[in-house]
Order: sequence, then structure tokens, then C-alpha cells
Amino acid sequence: MRTKQLCALSFVLFATFSLSAQWVKQNVPSTDAAPYYLATPDINTLWTWTREAVIDTANPKKVEFYRTGDGGKTYRKGTIFPIATGQFIHIEPMNGRKAHMLTANNTGEYTFQRTVDSGATWQMMPLQPPTYPNVVYFWDDNNGILACDPDSLGMVVLYTTDGGNTFQRLPQTNLPKINAAEEFGLINEFQVIGNTIFMVIFNFATGEDNYWRSTDRGRNWTAGARFSNHSIFTTRIAFSDSNNGMVLRGIGTSTIRPLYTTDGGASWQEAEGDMPSYAAWPIDNVPGTNTFVSMFQDTVRQTLYTAATNDFGKTWNSRTNIGPYILDSTFVQFGAPAIVFSNMNILSNNAAWGRFTPRDVYRYQSATPIIPEKPDLDLELKADNDGLPLYGSIKYTLTVKNRGISPATGVKINWLPPYKRTNNGAGSYAYQAAYADKGHYDSWNGIWSLDKIEAGASATATFHLFVLKNNQNITQTAQVMACNESDLDSAPSNMSGSAKEDDEVGFVAQASSNSLTFPSDAFKAKTPEFMISPNPAKDRINVFINADNDNSWSIRVLNNVGQVVYTKIGQSNGLVDIDVKGLVNGLYLVEYEASGERKVEKIMVQH
Repeated sequence: MRTKQLCALSFVLFATFSLSAQWVKQNVPSTDAAPYYLATPDINTLWTWTREAVIDTANPKKVEFYRTGDGGKTYRKGTIFPIATGQFIHIEPMNGRKAHMLTANNTGEYTFQRTVDSGATWQMMPLQPPTYPNVVYFWDDNNGILACDPDSLGMVVLYTTDGGNTFQRLPQTNLPKINAAEEFGLINEFQVIGNTIFMVIFNFATGEDNYWRSTDRGRNWTAGARFSNHSIFTTRIAFSDSNNGMVLRGIGTSTIRPLYTTDGGASWQEAEGDMPSYAAWPIDNVPGTNTFVSMFQDTVRQTLYTAATNDFGKTWNSRTNIGPYILDSTFVQFGAPAIVFSNMNILSNNAAWGRFTPRDVYRYQSATPIIPEKPDLDLELKADNDGLPLYGSIKYTLTVKNRGISPATGVKINWLPPYKRTNNGAGSYAYQAAYADKGHYDSWNGIWSLDKIEAGASATATFHLFVLKNNQNITQTAQVMACNESDLDSAPSNMSGSAKEDDEVGFVAQASSNSLTFPSDAFKAKTPEFMISPNPAKDRINVFINADNDNSWSIRVLNNVGQVVYTKIGQSNGLVDIDVKGLVNGLYLVEYEASGERKVEKIMVQH
């Protein structure tokens, strides 16, 4: 019989550390094994259970649970199994007193239990799950759903309308077809938002993930687009509503990429932006928002931090440091990354529970938000023509969007008409008209003023110009010149003629005979790229730099304990030749930093 022992090995192996002031370490009861997964219906209530990282069959530990209902002041502790022989536990609380529990072991004994007295006693329910149970969820005292591994017919999904006293199996016609020999639902990868349910289906043979969705409490299901993930350890699900969600694919590898969906998983797109660093494991979201949060490793400072995105991975902001970490290879043999298995449950932007060390639980409750509540203004400038003849009209569209999670007020954007940019108005364009859907544009001073831009909102202004001269390149630029709040990643009114921040934008219309040619959209600040070869390296590492001449950059090489063994600073394109003959064999990190952004690549030295 197949075991899910490996699926349950979710532990973080860090050094003990002190987290930021708002994360308070909990004085949890002593246990034989480590906390496994945190189930937290509110900031005062925590349910968790224990499991050994790697089960010692000669001296197995007890499987226990503990619970608090007063924010960690007191705990109830109890034994679920006397020994750990491959058991799987899943507790799904309804509130502080009521919870349902699934158990399983490698001999095929499965149970479904519930408590109504905060875990003081557990009642064995009549249903014995027919196959390996994965998740259980109840909307109220009567209506619930239980999903199990497939049998010869297909996926086993059961539902109840009488509080779990009786269950009915959902007909296979209501479920997508699967290969029962290769696919199953992942433990704990099950999210409920109102009446919408998301469930992860993993294919062992192909390494593909699929996200199933039901919008009617599990009565009917549809399957989304499959994508390659290659390891059950690299799947984490986070949906903000019935349509919008993100997943991190390839955690622990150099090819980690976030994917996002806006149609409930029917299709997935790769995020446009770069990841801040190596993702450490979880992805969550601030409830009620499209702000997704994940945990990352700072490989230079050897720390963990959180970063957030609200544009589906295009930009990651709001860095908040958590504490240091150490690498560990305990689970590498199972296909897991050598860094972090953690659990972070964000209840609001001011309340959360987290597990960041093997045995410690932390609680966050503070007036200081987890994700800094700041605006993040972004500009986009486009022209409506690819080419423009002499004495023709051109329309520019300037869009400002607030990608932060708080409003921006007192916003002023500078966009001067062309005749203001030349002496005596002898420019190549003549100003015709301007229209703004929000705020007011002062054409004489070239200032677009907006009193307020809500989080996630945007505003658009259009500018109509008339071409008076040809054979002259025309540069157009715009920038946020004022905002009452500090922007996450930009500074107002600091542009020096070319866009370097996301609140700056512009392009050049290229002149030719009797026409002007426009790029499709604005130039944006981009981190210069770098490429490393060979890998593995024997004697030398070649680092090719593709950078703008005004972009300074730095390269550092760090060994596996974080010591810097090589450093170089430069400002132009070219090839950096690094002698590694004196380095011992092993894994190294090559860190490249430019324009305030950092990229890190792994490289193996083998003499």
C-alpha cells in the first residue's frame, strides 16, 4: 500500500533565532516531535499536531496535538497515536471548540473524528474513509466534504449534509477524469473561499500539477491547465478569490518561477517579473486583497524575509526581515529543497501565526502591518501609431497605477507639452488637447494632479499632438513629481532624462524621411543581465555582463557558509574572468547586483 509518509515531512530546519518585535514566540508544551502544520481559524486559536521529521522506526515518537484558544497563554495537549508508524494527521478547525480530524497509517487504517470541546475528547465518526484521506472541510454544522485518494473508479470525493453521520460519494461524472494509478490529491493543498473549493492534483509519473475547482461546495468540479512542477514538495497554493491565484513552481531550484491565474486555474501564466531571491516555501495572501506574500532567502545576509506582490509577480515589494536560517539536507533525498519547510497563516495584515524553526511557533498581532501599507505608483506611456507622417496627429496615453496596498494622495505627474521643451516653442510637435479621466491636467505647466488613487486603481490621461517638423527624434518623458506618501520603490521628481524607476516613463520617436517611428510602449528600468559559464567550473568562471553604460554593478562569489571569496565592481559591458583554481570543490553562489536589484546563481566548482 502506498504511503504518504514523505508528503508529511514539512519541517523547517533553522537555527534558533529571535524574530522581529511583532513576531512573539509561543511557550508551547514540550513534545516528543516537532509541530507539523498550523491550523488557525483566528488570532486567538491555534490547532497543531506533531510529527517526526524522519521517523525512527526503532524508537518512534508519540503523535500529539495541542491547542490554544487564548492567544497562546494556555494550551491543551493530547495524544492522538501512542507511536508514530507512518501516521498521517489532518485537523481542520471550524472555530475554537469544534474541529474535524483525519488519521491514517501504512496498514490501511483510516479514521474520521471530531471534537466539540476544544479537543478534550474526540468522537469517532461512522465513516471509515475508503481510501487514503487527504482533507476534510465543513461550512457549518451539517454541510461538509471529504476528499480521498483515488480508487479503481477515480478520485474519491464524499459529501455530507448531516454533520458527518452519513456521507455520499460524488458520481465520477461530476469529476474530471484522472489516471488513478498516477494521480492523487495533495495533503493540505486544499483551499476554500466561500462556496469555491480549490484542490491540487499531482501526477507522479509526469511531475505535473493540476488545480481542480468547484464553485458549488464540491458538487461539480472542473480541471484547469496542467503545468510541470516535478515534486510534491514544490506545490503551494494561494487564491485570493474564486478566480485569482498564484503558485510557486520549482521551489529550491534555480528555475523557480511564480505562475498566476485569473480564471480559477483554467489557464496559468508565468509572472513577468524576477523573483527577489530563492523562495523558501509558503505562499499566502492578505485576506480581502490581491496581495500575495511569500518567504525568501537572502543568501548574502543569510536571513529569511517576506516579500509581497499585488501584480501577480511583476514586482515584489514590502520586504520584512524575519531572521537567520541554516541550510539542511535532511529531505534532499526525497526531492525536497535544502532550505525551508514552513507554515505561515496570515489572518489579516495585522494578525498571523507562523512556524519558522523546527519546534517553535510564533504569533503576530500588532498595529504595525505585516505588509507595509504604502502606495506603489507605476507609469506607462504609449503612442497610438507605429509611424506618423509630417503634419499628422498623434495621441499619447499616459496611465498611472497604484500597485501598492494603500491609497496614494496628493499625486502630481509631470508631462510637459513638446513646445515647452524647446526655446520659443520651436518644437517638432504642437500641443492640441489633453483629457484626464481622473484629476486635472494643467497644459501650461504640464502637471497632472490627482487627489487620490486607491490601491489597485489606475487613471489615464491622453495627449493629442500635431507633427510640425520631420527628421528630428522626439523624446517624451513623464514622472511622478509628488505624492504625500512614500513610494515603495521610487522617489518623486528625481528623473535625469531616462526612466530608472517604475514611476518614470518615456520613449524616443525615431525620425526618418517625412515620418516618425514610435516604439510599442515606454522604456522601463531593467536590471542588466548576466550569464555564467561553464557550470560546473574547473579552473575559471566566465561572467558575461550586459549592462547599460550608466549602470554600475557588483559581483560577489560566496561559499556554502556565506563567506565572500571574490568581489568585483564595474560599470560597463564585457566579460569578467574569475579564477577558481584556489577554491575547494563544492557549491558556490554568484551574486550580481545592479540598479538596486540582486540576482543569484548557483555554480559548482569541480577540479
